[in-house]
Parts: sequence; C-alpha cells; structure tokens
Amino acid sequence: MNEEKQRIAIAEECGWTVNVDGKTVISPSGVGDRTLFAEVSMILPDYPNDLNAMHEAEKVLTDDQLFVMSRWLQHSTRSTLVGVAVMTATASQRAEAFLKTINKWEDSELRPFK
Repeated sequence: MNEEKQRIAIAEECGWTVNVDGKTVISPSGVGDRTLFAEVSMILPDYPNDLNAMHEAEKVLTDDQLFVMSRWLQHSTRSTLVGVAVMTATASQRAEAFLKTINKWEDSELRPFK
C-alpha cells in the first residue's frame, strides 16, 4: 500500500473527507480545500513519516483497537515485548499497524490478530 493511500485511509478514519472527485479535501473541523488529486497528500497529515501525526491518529482508536495495534507493532518490530514494540515503532510501522487494525490495509496476505 503506497504512502498516499495510507495517508488518505488514515485521514478518513480520523474524520477527514476526500471527495470521490479527488479534488476536495475537508478537514475534521469542516474546513474544505480544493486541490488537484496529486496534491491531496500535501494537505493531509504525513502519517507514515510523522510520529506526531500518528499519535493524533491513534487517539481515534478504542482500547480494544489499541491492543490489536500493539500486537501488530510487536509483530512488525519482531519484539518479544509489546511495550518495547510500541515505544520503538516508527511512524511507518505505526501507520501500517493502524490500517491493519481497522482492516483497511491492502495486502492479500493479511491475517488479523484475535
């Protein structure tokens, strides 16, 4: 899943709207911007590369979802300790784990944690 798709999927989960015409982006506060689709990623937070943006995104998850996300992080960092995996995960790893947690990661080999 490329970074632009990740940014759009996470943003939508956080309350942003990217209209199907690909030219309008509306923030969670209701402020809208018209742009060329190629520039949508310039408006949305840079979730895969910004730990602060991912921290904000993680606030929309329930406690159960945060638990599942921590398991994905443990798997992706190959850590034996969940706490260490969560503390040391990069923004990119967090973005992937977030999307897997909400079942929006595009990967045919995905097997959800229970």
